[in-house]
Amino acid sequence: MKKVKFHKSNPREQIFPRGTKKQLQVGDCVVRAIVHVTGYSYKKVFRDLTEYAMHHPTCQPINFQDVYDDYIKEMLGGVKCKPKRKADGKTYKVNRFPASAGEIYIIKTTKHLTAIVEGLHLDSWNCGEWRANTYWKIDKDSL
Repeated sequence: MKKVKFHKSNPREQIFPRGTKKQLQVGDCVVRAIVHVTGYSYKKVFRDLTEYAMHHPTCQPINFQDVYDDYIKEMLGGVKCKPKRKADGKTYKVNRFPASAGEIYIIKTTKHLTAIVEGLHLDSWNCGEWRANTYWKIDKDSL
């Protein structure tokens, strides 16, 4: 199986200057993953997601699963899928995720969201060795 190529990309730097690695770990992976799949600015995604969360029935922060699950479905046209599994029943690692050519995915790992856009793994750090759990397939035409 072909590896998914990792490309370091931190859209948060559109607003904040590059800091230390510790400063980059700020719990905004939901925003970053959505920025990567949509191409929207960090500020736009943060603003839209915050507004959505304020009117969500759970009224939870933007990085709560109920909020981002519904946002990805309703606002991005994402289809939530069960983890893809190999013949031995194990899930794929992000860097081995069987991404279809030209497709867009948001992948949930343990306590993290990351994006694969047309075969390229985009994130501010490489979580390629982590297991790809639930994922959303995003329809490019709905963006």
